[in-house]
Amino acid sequence: MKLIPLPDTPSSTNKATFGSCLASAPVTSYDVTALALDITLNRYLDHDPLGRMYALTSEVARVRDEERRNAAARRSTAEPAVSIGLQGDAIQPLVLRVRPGACLRVTLRNALPGGAAVSLHAHGAALHVAAPGPSFTTEPTADLGPAKPTAASGPSATTEPIADLGPAKPIADLGPAKPIADLGPIKPIADLGPIKPTADLGPAIADNPAAVAIANHPVTYEWPVPTDQAEGTHYFHSHVDERFSAGHGLFGTLVVEPAGATWTDPRTGGETHGWDAMITPKSGRAFR
Repeated sequence: MKLIPLPDTPSSTNKATFGSCLASAPVTSYDVTALALDITLNRYLDHDPLGRMYALTSEVARVRDEERRNAAARRSTAEPAVSIGLQGDAIQPLVLRVRPGACLRVTLRNALPGGAAVSLHAHGAALHVAAPGPSFTTEPTADLGPAKPTAASGPSATTEPIADLGPAKPIADLGPAKPIADLGPIKPIADLGPIKPTADLGPAIADNPAAVAIANHPVTYEWPVPTDQAEGTHYFHSHVDERFSAGHGLFGTLVVEPAGATWTDPRTGGETHGWDAMITPKSGRAFR
């Protein structure tokens, strides 16, 4: 049976289905932490003491340093850490970038206080759970009692006498061995599609407990980005206590850049994860 795509359905032959990154796809990985902090909004030092944000785990120390510097500026005449236009600041909405055809892999860690849970859901992107948080398992493991010792030589290994079964009996003579029936030529194994590097535990949505991270138990999400995925921006946020968390800063954007493009910090030339970037496509002029 041959599946024929509908007229308005892209017919890319290298598009992975939901929950299956192609084994040959390049992997774009991000390690992200959700944290609570006092967010300073501007150089007038207006701030939100109940702030929340997603940050690269490697940038958390820099985030905390800016938080301390901004707090010190409110207590004195020190220069705040907030730059004009949030140019290169660590405290700003997180921007993740990916190319068409890549396997996007995001590990989310939870550093929120008070046992608060968190998740990451991207609009218009088929993020699914590849490694779940502990909330996915709600039933305790059955108690099977104390471990029993394995067999060993010597009298201490046997606590009860073994029944006397009498002398060993010879095995019945079944006659000469018969050849195996001819089943014809070997048939090839059916094509089961692309190799899945990780388990698919459902979409990263509100009613999937596997998508939720708690303290010390990260969750990993994946998105097999289609090769014909359009360039664009996908808003992401947490489905846990959504109005509070997003209202205090826990959101970001996932940007699909042109195929083969690179993105760099316009100030340093290094890779960037902020809102401003120089995008250099494989062909054509760079843009911001």
